[in-house]
Amino acid sequence: FNETQVNLPANMSVFHRPFVGLIILCVVISLLLAQSSDGGGERLMSHVEKQRYDGWYNNLAHPDWGAVDNHLTRKAPPAYSDGVYVLAGSNRPSPRVLSRLFMRGKDGLPSKQNRTALLAFFGQVVTNEVVMASESGCPIEMHRIEIEKCDEMYDRECRGDRYIPFHRAAYDRNTGQSPNAPREQLNQMTAWIDGSFIYSTSEAWLNAMRSFQDGLLLTNDKGTMPVKNTMRVPLFNNPVPHVMRMLNPERLYLLGDPRTNQNPALLSFAILLLRWHNVVAKRVRKQHRDW
Repeated sequence: FNETQVNLPANMSVFHRPFVGLIILCVVISLLLAQSSDGGGERLMSHVEKQRYDGWYNNLAHPDWGAVDNHLTRKAPPAYSDGVYVLAGSNRPSPRVLSRLFMRGKDGLPSKQNRTALLAFFGQVVTNEVVMASESGCPIEMHRIEIEKCDEMYDRECRGDRYIPFHRAAYDRNTGQSPNAPREQLNQMTAWIDGSFIYSTSEAWLNAMRSFQDGLLLTNDKGTMPVKNTMRVPLFNNPVPHVMRMLNPERLYLLGDPRTNQNPALLSFAILLLRWHNVVAKRVRKQHRDW
């Protein structure tokens, strides 16, 4: 693979570069796998070292480092109110109070560093690439964010009994039982920048996205958009606000990260990277017809 030459444009956007090597590697592996499945049942042997989707064996000395469902690393001692698992902060302002204070500034102020909203959303892409630890566990633990009386959004009638429900994050069930083993949250993504935002952390998930032809990922007939989730991959499908019911998961786009359909900016980056994968796949196929 080190001797493979793939011509890439010199003026490639800075947002593409961190993922280009990952995309090329996955394209090459896809082509080799597709080739090995052809030939009238003859299985071709491949000696290409394949990158795992779940993050294992990135560090051969510590194979489990950064793998899916590992503990988040603590840089400070836990701060549970009982030292084990009970929520802290009961004597501090609620998140809603802080949100109102922080977001009370003027709209439309320009960035002093000449940054646009695109930077913030690309930061979300990178964050989603390396961590997913805020999703609810099973069984669900329901808690409340208290709302001040006469809150202009949540308590316009000044009833004083409003609150925002939230679920506690999933955690290792073997922790949270004693001060020697406080509750530890799990990272449901790989901790490596290995393309899991594009290709997921599961081979079965990725196979649902693959066309199995020329290393391409599935798109619509025009090649401009990903296909809808007719395979019913477990994408996040939370009830839409004010609808309060589950909607058909097949309305969502089939992409590698379960959170990509949550907002237009994140979805745009996911579609851009999927289409760039197919661009690279076509170039690799054109330059290496024998693969």
